[in-house]
Amino acid sequence: DIVGAWQRALSQKGLTAGRFYTIYNKDAALPIENQGLRERFETKRQRDMKEIDERIRQVEVERAYRIVGSMEKEAYFIRDNAIPHLKGLKRSWGKRVLQTDFVIWILALIAALAAVISTSGVASLASLVLAVVSKPLAFLPQLIAVFVVLLLLHFVIKSWTRKRMVKKMELTDEDPYINAFKENTKLWSSIFSTSIRGWNKATRKDITEVIDHSSMFVQKLNDQFTNPSGANAA
Repeated sequence: DIVGAWQRALSQKGLTAGRFYTIYNKDAALPIENQGLRERFETKRQRDMKEIDERIRQVEVERAYRIVGSMEKEAYFIRDNAIPHLKGLKRSWGKRVLQTDFVIWILALIAALAAVISTSGVASLASLVLAVVSKPLAFLPQLIAVFVVLLLLHFVIKSWTRKRMVKKMELTDEDPYINAFKENTKLWSSIFSTSIRGWNKATRKDITEVIDHSSMFVQKLNDQFTNPSGANAA
């Protein structure tokens, strides 16, 4: 009755799989006068305790395999999936920034030329271009000002492109990459480089060592737990 009540209570919580063992404390149990009944209970207790001890040992082994497997899987994922994907995202970001830069600068140049032509004419524009080419130092302050404006515009485009890509990533399965993408596309990040921050020779070596050591550790676990003499060898 007690066992049945426990099983019903567990099934109400969704725990319907597995074995249910019935054991007792020999020191605290009431004396069983019937020798046959006592031997049957003690035999069942010894058998159940043996299975429980074996299951506990298996849990430790399975946990060791699971930890090693998770480490190896994560190392492979970082090396073969995460880093290449981040490089692709950064490459796409740089390409979009360049394309937007080109369009904006062309439009700005056309607008500037149209303004000069409409106010001073083509001849004045030609004279201005010749003067800048022949005496660039005389127009150095103006050239620096133009460069600063273009540089600021470039930073604005980098930030705007970054935000657009992050919003798109939030709507897709790329959400786990957002923080890493932001870290590698800051204002001072080069749009021509696909290198990933933190991914260097030392990191690649660490990842390779994790993979190699995982394989070695799995082999040791196999030798220890699948070999009948493994326990003694350990």
